[in-house]
Amino acid sequence: MNQFYCGRCKIVFEGEEARCKCGKKRLKPPVVNDIMFLTFRIHGPTSGMLEDLLEQHEIPFMRQESRGGVPGAAFGKSSHFDYFVPFGAYAKAKELDEIVPR
Repeated sequence: MNQFYCGRCKIVFEGEEARCKCGKKRLKPPVVNDIMFLTFRIHGPTSGMLEDLLEQHEIPFMRQESRGGVPGAAFGKSSHFDYFVPFGAYAKAKELDEIVPR
């Protein structure tokens, strides 16, 4: 299977067709420095734990604050952080993310 990277969604997926669920058709094979969406975390101790682990393993990351907004508030969702890492470090970062409690 082929891997394709969507720069709009910041995800890599496998498949035979180069089309993302967002509708973007112009996809490319991922390269080491492509920015990947890793996970999101609600503000709190677990976001700090994830950041500490990424830093300890020298994995560069970007944190972006996102807010639930009016629709999110209606369902009890608070603001959270979205985390992004380079494609070349994604597999290791995902392993670290999975050991941090939700």
